[in-house]
Amino acid sequence: MLQGRHIGIQCVAFVGILAAAYALHVEKNLEKHRVLPPMAAFESWAKHDFKGSAPKGKSTYKAMCDFDSASLGISGSCSKVFESSYGHILSHWGLVPKGHMLDLSLASSGELTNGLRVFVVAN
Repeated sequence: MLQGRHIGIQCVAFVGILAAAYALHVEKNLEKHRVLPPMAAFESWAKHDFKGSAPKGKSTYKAMCDFDSASLGISGSCSKVFESSYGHILSHWGLVPKGHMLDLSLASSGELTNGLRVFVVAN
């Protein structure tokens, strides 16, 4: 019975690894397909003594996990979550500074935690 439970945990963790791998893929493509904002955005940023990060343009990438069902009246966007402050939850909570080595993305932390579940339960 206990062995079957371990196999179940490992299977669920493996599915989590696959989901986190897709999330990493989405994050990379969001950055790769980013279009720079108009020059006016940089000029207004430069007037304020470079406080904060430079303006980022909007990405043209459309992930499979972004959906809009007008007939059902529901929509969702994983891309918006990955690009928001929630995409780097440790800096969002204020536990580490933004851009810190430990400021892992949700996808990276998912890979790490699910990978640990696979190997810890195996032993």
